Amino acid sequence: MLWKIWTLNSQALEASAIYLLNNVANAERYLQMHRARLESCGVNNRHGKIFEVNASLSAINQVDF
Repeated sequence: MLWKIWTLNSQALEASAIYLLNNVANAERYLQMHRARLESCGVNNRHGKIFEVNASLSAINQVDF
């Protein structure tokens, strides 16, 4: 994992996170690991998606990959 941003909506009692991993295979493994962990804790209302970085748009903000 390169970085993680924790998110929280206190009013809706919802929490989430955005992860940046170095490749799709690692992202898929990480997502599967968390799905299994949350399921074992009885958390069924979970969502996970994998996106690619848009490097050309990210460069506008001077992001260095």
